[in-house]
Amino acid sequence: MEDISVGGRQRVEILKMLYRNVDILILDEPTAVLTPQEVDELIATLKNLKEQGKTIIVITHKLREVMELADSITVIKQGKVVGNVLKKDTSERELAQMMVGRDVVLTVNNARKQQVESEIMYKAENLTTVNDYGKEVVSDMSFEVHKGEILGIAGVEGNGQSELVKLMTGLMESTRGTVFFDGKDITNWWPEKLRKAGIGIIPEDRYAQGLCREMTVSDNCIAGYHGEKDVCKRGLFNKKIINAKRDKYIKEFDIRLGDVNGNIGNLSGGNAQKVIIARELSANPKLLIACQPTRGVDIGSIEFIHKQILKFRDAGNTVILISSELSEIMSLSDRVIVMYKGKISGEVSPKEVSMAAMGLLMAGIGKEEQDHEKER
Repeated sequence: MEDISVGGRQRVEILKMLYRNVDILILDEPTAVLTPQEVDELIATLKNLKEQGKTIIVITHKLREVMELADSITVIKQGKVVGNVLKKDTSERELAQMMVGRDVVLTVNNARKQQVESEIMYKAENLTTVNDYGKEVVSDMSFEVHKGEILGIAGVEGNGQSELVKLMTGLMESTRGTVFFDGKDITNWWPEKLRKAGIGIIPEDRYAQGLCREMTVSDNCIAGYHGEKDVCKRGLFNKKIINAKRDKYIKEFDIRLGDVNGNIGNLSGGNAQKVIIARELSANPKLLIACQPTRGVDIGSIEFIHKQILKFRDAGNTVILISSELSEIMSLSDRVIVMYKGKISGEVSPKEVSMAAMGLLMAGIGKEEQDHEKER
């Protein structure tokens, strides 16, 4: 099992449950690692099981799937039930309102304020690496990102995106290939050096790589930038300046917390993620590497984070967005590359490609094969 992708493991788990002929099937975020076509197949399978008399509970934050699958819907907010409704009596907008407590804009307004510049801000050439088992997980990846552009990197989870992010953020070393940023060779630089060069990092796992649960909100607000002269002089932290930064972030990024001096582990997922967004954007980077920026975050915080990313881009900065949420990639990106088994299976413009075509690329079926199939 350890040799197959996360997506493959998810499918095996679903098949195992179906094969056992269970009466009650509980699925927790079952579509997170599936292509759009596989999602449709799963939904059709679950509907068939329902017709056979099976009881199905699906836990998901994807409202489209809720509306397609469910007969009745329970909305949970901060550990409490805030609504029980029948699907026929509700809408995506009403569900979002229940989840957040206010009206939420479910569609992203991604109207560009300026053209993408010709200047190349970030460039990877033949980037390759192996994992701990010696398996090549990123193979000969070459791409470039222009100033003022959001490049989306899409794909089913387990196809090398995590390793690519680790390569770009200094947590893994490449075995081959070169990376250039703002005209400099930054291949295999450490995270601290990358940050000083002007790269902001929103990591894949906020607690494993971005925050320390046992530290205060204030301390997490300077993590990664704790050597800066304004917060640290002669090895001593200036608590007054650090707390002022924290208060500024709380105000500007609408971070909600019960105890301003408490540990960050007490915050909700959305507010903890906002601390990372605030910290990285406030450092005024030239490039933001945003990996799964809205994973495990409520709809209201998703809306806020999307606006911050677009605002950052519209100020003339560059973003590399890696996300398993295809709708997020399609709505935020100016250009998208799709990964399959550690390689680029295609590059598309999100405004000109269908979800079906994206799904085929995510399954490893390239543009040429798709065009050939159409001709046949």
